Amino acid sequence: MADPAMGQKVAELWKMYDENDMDASKGYFADTVTMWIPTAMTGPRDSILAWVKQGRSMQTKVSSSVRSAVSLRDKDNGETWAVIWEQEVDTDATGKVDSFYLHEAWQFDKDMKVNFMIQYVNKPAR
Repeated sequence: MADPAMGQKVAELWKMYDENDMDASKGYFADTVTMWIPTAMTGPRDSILAWVKQGRSMQTKVSSSVRSAVSLRDKDNGETWAVIWEQEVDTDATGKVDSFYLHEAWQFDKDMKVNFMIQYVNKPAR
């Protein structure tokens, strides 16, 4: 287990995403970030956040329900991770509502800034 604050940081990032306030999240990220959501992209923090903002702008409303957030430390190399499970409900510009179950793994650098994130998505059975 690692510092529980890392799981809380990820939950805070999700709240910022829901509220469409990605600018507030800038201080949580390292200078260089890799994200796989689901397309992989690596680059400067500002470019990655602009990419996330563009994706978020396609939704008029996002509501996330975090089910669990856990902080972990890799015992072999000391890396700090947080994993999160949640359900997200999105509304697009036409009013169409869609929902997803998400599992994400977030890696933190030595300064406890996010430098990597990978997301797995599953649609609820209908």
